[in-house]
Amino acid sequence: HSAWMSQMPALIASYLRWKHCEAMPAPNVEARTFVFHVSTVDILASMSLMSVQQAADELANVSLINIGLLGCSPIQPKITVSLQCLKLYHQIHRHKPSFSVQAMVKVLCALHNISLRDQFAIAFNVYLDILQHVQELVNTALKHDTPHWHMLHSCPACSHKQENEPTLIPARMDSMDGNSSLKRIDGSRHADEHISKTSYLIHPDEVDIFKDDVQLQPGTRAVTSNTLGGASPADISEMACTDNWKTANTISDNTVKVLEQTGIFISAC
Repeated sequence: HSAWMSQMPALIASYLRWKHCEAMPAPNVEARTFVFHVSTVDILASMSLMSVQQAADELANVSLINIGLLGCSPIQPKITVSLQCLKLYHQIHRHKPSFSVQAMVKVLCALHNISLRDQFAIAFNVYLDILQHVQELVNTALKHDTPHWHMLHSCPACSHKQENEPTLIPARMDSMDGNSSLKRIDGSRHADEHISKTSYLIHPDEVDIFKDDVQLQPGTRAVTSNTLGGASPADISEMACTDNWKTANTISDNTVKVLEQTGIFISAC
């Protein structure tokens, strides 16, 4: 991983040149060039031996990206996948998340009668890293990299205020879905501990800061019957609503302890 990360700035620059079809810098005729050979996998074609020219001071994967390929190894790539093929799978997975890397590899192996195993997954992960870094550069240029930018600017109608705009009461209304069906048994997650770099998801450590601010826990009641005597009509109405909420009352403390409380909570205005 560290080998890939050390190359990332050069890979990003080469990827942007390739994506926008910019002309490559004129080669130095006095500089030595090397030729190495790789196997290439594309969408509808594959090549068992392809010659790639590499400048003396150029990374192998930079030379590959210049011609639309990405290696499966950071140092001495022997197998490469075309950027168009990686782009295709990226869009397929975005619109059909259940279509896994293994499924794509099976398709490519059946089309080209080859064996890829983990090489495609390695190349795809590096491709995603390149796209992530490009998006970070775009966010920095647009000044969208400030803390909580998505929270503050997700809805222009709610978050953007005009000069002398009258104050609304309430200022905005939000709804949140707890997604109880997505909660998992604690410890049942996949062994992969990678943390996604995204501003949409909040890390559990940041959420846990407010865990003691919640007054009611699942399975508890707002008040007991002994406190009804001094309750106001509004309190009585709230108690009735709490008691009638069947879903909350069916969750016991033991059930809460078993479940991992880090499901996906979607908030929308």
